[in-house]
Amino acid sequence: MKAKILLSAYSCEPGCGSEPEAGWQWSVHLREGFEVTVITRPNNRPGIEAGLAELPGPHPKFIYYDPPALWVRLKKRGLPVPIFYMVWQMGMRWHLRRVLPRYDIVQHLTFNSFVQPGFLWSFKPLAILGPLGGGQVVPWRLLPLFRGAMLKEALRSLLIVSIRYSPLFWASCYFARLILTVNVETQRRVPHWLAGAKTARLVDGGVLPEEFPLIPTREKPVFELLWIGRLILFKAPVLAVRAFAAAYRQEPRLRLTFLGSGPEEAQVRKVAAELGVAEAVTLTGRLPKQEVPGVVASADALFFTSLHDTSGNAILEAMASGLPVVCLNHHGPGELTTDEIALRVEPGSVSQTVERLAEALVRLAALPLEARRQMGLKARERVEALYSWSAKAAVMTRFYQRVLGPRPALGALFNPRGVGEATERLHVLSRGGAPFLYLPQGAVQAARVALALYPAQSGKARLLRRAVYLALGLPLPSTKVAVDREAPFPQFLARVAGAAHPPRWGMLAGNPEAPGRRYLLILFDAAQRPCAIVKAGVEPEARRLVEAEAAALRALPETLAGAVRLRELWAGEEASALALPYLEGEAPAPGASPELERLLMDWLEHGAQAPLASLEAWRATGRQEDALVRAPVAHGDLAPWNIREHEGRWSVLDWERGTLRGVPGWDWFHYTLQPGVLVEKWGAERLAEEARAVLASPAFARYAAAAQIEGLERALLLGYLAYCTEVICQSEGAEALRGARVRLEHEG
Repeated sequence: MKAKILLSAYSCEPGCGSEPEAGWQWSVHLREGFEVTVITRPNNRPGIEAGLAELPGPHPKFIYYDPPALWVRLKKRGLPVPIFYMVWQMGMRWHLRRVLPRYDIVQHLTFNSFVQPGFLWSFKPLAILGPLGGGQVVPWRLLPLFRGAMLKEALRSLLIVSIRYSPLFWASCYFARLILTVNVETQRRVPHWLAGAKTARLVDGGVLPEEFPLIPTREKPVFELLWIGRLILFKAPVLAVRAFAAAYRQEPRLRLTFLGSGPEEAQVRKVAAELGVAEAVTLTGRLPKQEVPGVVASADALFFTSLHDTSGNAILEAMASGLPVVCLNHHGPGELTTDEIALRVEPGSVSQTVERLAEALVRLAALPLEARRQMGLKARERVEALYSWSAKAAVMTRFYQRVLGPRPALGALFNPRGVGEATERLHVLSRGGAPFLYLPQGAVQAARVALALYPAQSGKARLLRRAVYLALGLPLPSTKVAVDREAPFPQFLARVAGAAHPPRWGMLAGNPEAPGRRYLLILFDAAQRPCAIVKAGVEPEARRLVEAEAAALRALPETLAGAVRLRELWAGEEASALALPYLEGEAPAPGASPELERLLMDWLEHGAQAPLASLEAWRATGRQEDALVRAPVAHGDLAPWNIREHEGRWSVLDWERGTLRGVPGWDWFHYTLQPGVLVEKWGAERLAEEARAVLASPAFARYAAAAQIEGLERALLLGYLAYCTEVICQSEGAEALRGARVRLEHEG
């Protein structure tokens, strides 16, 4: 069953650009994975219905709402939009009061100003704010560019800085499950003490790359700069003219075209004439939509000078077209671009900024043709990977999954027919706004045992777990899970626990943003003693991993150190699950230990001699080294959090990457380096230092001799680092892993 999402999109209409287009595209691109309903204004209806008529597949539903007619008349007569918008938000809240329980998530989408985040946070469904923008202010040294409007702009900046002290803003931040911000400046406006780890960044706009053909990079007698947007003060078209004039004196091939119109048009013409560049500057005015592609196709680069922009749709469209960009390195432009695809200028005083922009324009025009072509291609690649609407919908889907937590999976597992009458009461612990740990309610000792499912690694996490341990028995956040006792999964749990009815259980939910999220349950018998561990998967990738782990466990030698025995594999229509015996103990401390050496030496003994080049994981790295080595039984993800230590002995969990012929040394490297990467957040230099320490340790030297890899240790380490970043594409810590590999390669 698809989750039901309600989007508040005051601004939503196809083909209008900016926020109306964003509201429409979010609605359209989220409809495949969710039941999407959008509440918007009735004046958007004609455009929406025309867009729906051309839309294949399932359609989002739309609710049209406006406040009483008096307010609409006042708006037409000049009532400020922020006041009307506030009235609309309050009226919309009342209008939806009876239907809200139908939805799983409500999301404030547009307008996206963080100054007015609406009232959706007060609804019972899970609330998401954003992507919110508008938290950026003009660098104070550039305020003179506003001329007579300096005071107005300064007051705007003061409002933005002070809004964090608004009780309404506090409430919206505190009660929202997730706060998405467009840029780092807006994210900093959200008080950390209110939002905690609930904030994440996501650009509000996007593009459909297929609508933007690549503009070929070619040699021409002139170098065409394109400036796109309304000619208004904060877009700084006059700054663009002044910088262009300074560049033109050094590079007469430059030409500048303004695509758009606005109140600054006369000032732009005046300044261009005063600076003697009027013949090199063209103002097209506002063109019909069908004429715009022709103007864009003649350009060599985009020139973007906005002084405060939440994102910058013109930049996204230029990147999609393969155009390099010259812009200020702040706010939206700084978020969208990189130094590979844009010449980004740090803002200073007005004269400094003019100088720096002019230097960037001259430098871009002087670049070889191939260098500019590569900038354009990388810009296109970045848009397709991050800013296409399909890519953005995938990111938003992960955010929804994070906020929903295990609720959809719990329904699929325990109540697939929706007829469950029995309920299981559980305490719920959340992290970053997402539930991740469920503990039995009403049985303190069982809850404390289940708390060990969370293998806290950092000092902060261990302290938090200890605090929860002591607080159990006090009122804590809780939930109810409906259970259909006749459903296959509850029957499976009862069989594993040896109970007549589904047993008491606790659960750790896996990473919501990782493919193949699985759920780890601990089962208790009638005497409330832990009796089994069950791992379940609902989605196809999760089910595949569960079944792969069961196959790996069955293949392990019975005498292998650390191996656990598979009790049962169950596969139903809704899920797959495997059952293991209950394992006492805690996760061991990170770092090398005598038990690590004992364990991996035993895995070598159960391995066999093989050419290194014959090992599948090694071949995947593309490295050329080869030798006859001892290929051990390998785990593939050996880390402290996948181990339980009891009376000095280790039991190893999570064997879905396990193999009977692995690359020697890789489990050792993984165990000692990954806690630093994922928990301690080491940088490249620290990671390289720890890797050198592993190679130099006497324990690893003994292992290397037994594995017949003496002389190959550094090559195997480099292969492991390459495997993490280039083969399995580990995302978290990838930069540190790559940096460590570069340092170690240069030493070699």
